Amino acid sequence: MSRPTLSPELLVALREGVPPRAQKRVDLEPALAETWAWRPGAPPTVETDGGEIVTLDEVNGALTSPSQLRCTCPIGPRCLHVLAVARALPAGTGAAPAGAAPTAAQRAAPPPPAPASSTATASTVGAVGAVGAVGAVGTAASASPALVPSRPAVRAGVIDALRALVPSRAARRLDAEPSLAEAWAWSLGPTGAQVTTDGGEVVELRTGDGLIAEVEQLRCSCALGPRCLHVLAALSCLPAEGASPAGGLAPAGPAPADQRSGDAAPVDLAPVDAAPLDPAPVLPVAAVAPVSAADAAPLAADPPLSASAARVVARLQAAVEPLLAEGLLGASDGTIAALRRAIYAARVEGLYRLSRAGAAVLRAGGALRKGRPPAAAVLELMTELLLTAHELERRGAAPGWVGEGRRAYRPAGQLRLTGLFCEPVYTGDGETAENGVVSWMVTRDGRLIRSGDVRPGRPDRIRRTYGMAVLLEGLSMSHQELCRAGVFVRDASLSDDGRVSSGRGSSAVRAGGASWREGPAGGRFDVPADVQLRQSRAEDEAEPLLFLRGRVVGTDGDAVHAELAGGVRLRLLPPEGAGAVGLDNLRMLVRAPPHPLLLIGRALPGLMPTLRLLALAADEGAALALPAAWDGRCNVAFDALQAGMLGIERPAVQTPPLDEPAADPLEPLRLRAQALVLSGRLGLPAAAVGTLGRERAALGGLGLGTAAAALGGVLSARFVPGAAEPMRAALLRLLIVERACRLDLEASRWSTP
Repeated sequence: MSRPTLSPELLVALREGVPPRAQKRVDLEPALAETWAWRPGAPPTVETDGGEIVTLDEVNGALTSPSQLRCTCPIGPRCLHVLAVARALPAGTGAAPAGAAPTAAQRAAPPPPAPASSTATASTVGAVGAVGAVGAVGTAASASPALVPSRPAVRAGVIDALRALVPSRAARRLDAEPSLAEAWAWSLGPTGAQVTTDGGEVVELRTGDGLIAEVEQLRCSCALGPRCLHVLAALSCLPAEGASPAGGLAPAGPAPADQRSGDAAPVDLAPVDAAPLDPAPVLPVAAVAPVSAADAAPLAADPPLSASAARVVARLQAAVEPLLAEGLLGASDGTIAALRRAIYAARVEGLYRLSRAGAAVLRAGGALRKGRPPAAAVLELMTELLLTAHELERRGAAPGWVGEGRRAYRPAGQLRLTGLFCEPVYTGDGETAENGVVSWMVTRDGRLIRSGDVRPGRPDRIRRTYGMAVLLEGLSMSHQELCRAGVFVRDASLSDDGRVSSGRGSSAVRAGGASWREGPAGGRFDVPADVQLRQSRAEDEAEPLLFLRGRVVGTDGDAVHAELAGGVRLRLLPPEGAGAVGLDNLRMLVRAPPHPLLLIGRALPGLMPTLRLLALAADEGAALALPAAWDGRCNVAFDALQAGMLGIERPAVQTPPLDEPAADPLEPLRLRAQALVLSGRLGLPAAAVGTLGRERAALGGLGLGTAAAALGGVLSARFVPGAAEPMRAALLRLLIVERACRLDLEASRWSTP
């Protein structure tokens, strides 16, 4: 049969979603799919040795999107079968998939003509001015320097409701400076007030009949808005409902010189900080501006950096600038050496988190030249490096940003822990891979605690460790028993991330366990999924744990589907390292009646809700007959379900495919950031300015005003000589804006049926 072509970019995108073990097998057996049965047809299919069917939905003889490849196995298309088939297809050209680099056509897009009023002498700067005219969000300016006579009133209870949402540290700062917002720039309009902070964040106070009656009327351009210090400080300066309005505001400021003269001024490409929010956003994405200077001074609780440490941070930031100019793929030896010396200096100075982030970026750069890791992983590593340096410069020696050379354990006294479930830890099957098991427990107040045994070894160590003794002094229990029982720990020591120490200073004895519904973890299943997702991602968890109520409803042939109590549909995948047991358990659930279940799993990133199922138990009304030794729960990676346990009396239920998410509105941000990190300034050529302008305008039209402004900041730093902000700061803003907006999009998919 004549095989369809597949672009190299699509092969990279497919490889990203496949487990590392499957990737390695395809690398070792590149001709694996050649032994399978290739059948022509419309569409063509490939049958594997195990009977799985891979379908190739070609268009004009080409495959250009990951959605065109499907497999009948439970984890398809993120599976070995699809990757092996893709590896056997001839290379071709086509539209780049999501996450791929810009195509040649995009890079060659001609720039629009420069505006006649532009004062730039270079053609590139004139083209950039056109981008600003198309996509810029205008800066609010007052038409008169007169004082605004009054401010809108706020209904009693709104401030208290907002104060309960903002971080406690921000509330304490406002208590110390009650009139903080008085020094900010206030301006009034017919629909409310707009306040611009010293750091450039924009607070919008929308009124109804001159009154702010609910939190939904408040917006802020920072990453936490409206649950932030800026909104709370602005509300604190407003009169209460029924009181005399406060007057005598600060002048809104004179009009810009170009407006006073009436002359057409050159378009500025970098109104990033002062860009007002769009009045009617279409998507449920909060406008964010993560690189904030509102709290520029280090907090009182955080000691300042020493002079030598501050110099090291500045040195590393300076070393990153040429790296971003050249790109990771084309960085010179001198650039790499300068960054390596700065990383070593950070390590010597005790800035552990900064040095680890820099070393990870250097390793990723070397791996990229060998065809790995995926570009998305490199963006996360670069975000961590830039953000850590920025926060150290802004906050000082905050412990969370300085980091620790080794994990520190602190005394926690007496602990009563109740077992929940066991999770396999799989990092690969190479010589440096570490595999094992982590047992999760919960304290009386609902805090999650874990005790793990993860060591170098092959993947078969995971199942062996499940039956081995737990590494807690004085305790003779296996992980299989601990996750269903309880323990008393005397003189316990805990790390900040909830790990209990196995040192000799503590001792543990066995205690009784509790069911998920009645135990201390029961309240977690009542928290909405989107709220859990936001809380976990705020703690930088890439795949956060979720506690859900739902039922398995069937399969569409490509994936197992579940439905949450609120009607949200999602995909279920087995745990990594689960082997055949995890896959078989999902197949059994598909054939079982739709029992109401309690589910614990890890949410995978992406706009399509996907859960890596780790454990399950019967919810109220479920007729499960689990063995008494399991104590009402099943660890999906280890405990094999049987037909009699689930009351299976039917074949697998076929359900319609889940609705794929619409086109990702944030893809331009990720593509441009990826091109800049990998290829440097060459990744944003002058010929693509017109395309970039249209992308920026489209973001603004969708209500993503801050995202559009962040993209404009990168363009300004790239093209405008003497730009106000360096490329590293502009890129960091772009990366964090994209991350925060994407979190909003993902959370909305987990909350809306």
